[in-house]
Amino acid sequence: MKCLSIIFIFVFTVLGHAQDSLNIKYLGGYYSANNWYRPGIAISDSLVFLTTDEGLEVLNISNPNAPEKVALLEVDALSITILDSLLNEFTSINISNPLSPRVIKTVELPIMDIRDIFVRGKYAYLGCEGRSDTASFLIIDPDSMKVVSKLDFKFDEDETGIRWIYPEAYGICVTDSFALFATTNFGFWTINITDPKIPIKIGRFWYNTGAQGVVLLDEYVYVVRGWFFYKFETINPAEWKRYIYFDERGYPKEGIKTLRSINSCEIKHPARKIALSKKHAYLAGDYLNIVDLDSLKEAGYYKLPAKANDIAFSEPYIFVTFKSDTLSGLQVYEN
Repeated sequence: MKCLSIIFIFVFTVLGHAQDSLNIKYLGGYYSANNWYRPGIAISDSLVFLTTDEGLEVLNISNPNAPEKVALLEVDALSITILDSLLNEFTSINISNPLSPRVIKTVELPIMDIRDIFVRGKYAYLGCEGRSDTASFLIIDPDSMKVVSKLDFKFDEDETGIRWIYPEAYGICVTDSFALFATTNFGFWTINITDPKIPIKIGRFWYNTGAQGVVLLDEYVYVVRGWFFYKFETINPAEWKRYIYFDERGYPKEGIKTLRSINSCEIKHPARKIALSKKHAYLAGDYLNIVDLDSLKEAGYYKLPAKANDIAFSEPYIFVTFKSDTLSGLQVYEN
């Protein structure tokens, strides 16, 4: 089941201003005086499920000009996605009655912070950050809420005995046969998940830099890292070929090539999250960058008053979660 998508970006009370904005229009918002920490979001029909420091908040967005809070479940949650129930950082939640969400089961995971969740088939795939030196890729069985496997991405100490890069986990997306794991300092990894109990690193892009947002649409993968946006085509497993990539310390390893580079473009403002419509990619950072998917050229951008945390799209609306020192919330835009 594919994750539903929406646009959410952290902003201040003062709205941003459009610049070459491709007719982006602000519609309304939902605001909190509490200082949310990296709020996550998922959408189902006319409801938004929002993870905040208060817990799981359910908003009615049938009127996008005035999102309305209709329920709250007090749980710890940072990342969120929708399966038959709803899975967040530590908890499976039944949302068959969205006005009264109910905890099904909670599990303590062997990591510090979950950054992204992707559900495909019978498994949930998590991108996590460890305790100062590790980024981790976890596979979980949502039915039992047990960890099926865990794969670490870790820099060893260099010759001075100092760990010289702090790993940050960001985006996850999954095909039938491999997963993509974006990390800011480790690069953009491909992982063989044919056997979910034994995930295997099989490739890596951008050895000395990282990636942040990664999204799968049909047979194409879109990746953002800073000022650059990339389009890849997934390769049929029967056509996979061996190649040499570099591990965490820069040593050559033999891997399997699962992606074919198609095109890329430079954007005017750095971004770290992606949401897609049929025609455009929306790339969120300090600005909302808009890229035409056919030509893979930047079509416009929209200045945001604060850096976006996450972004998603649900036709025809863009939803943005935001956080400043004094205010947090959700904003709704239309393109």
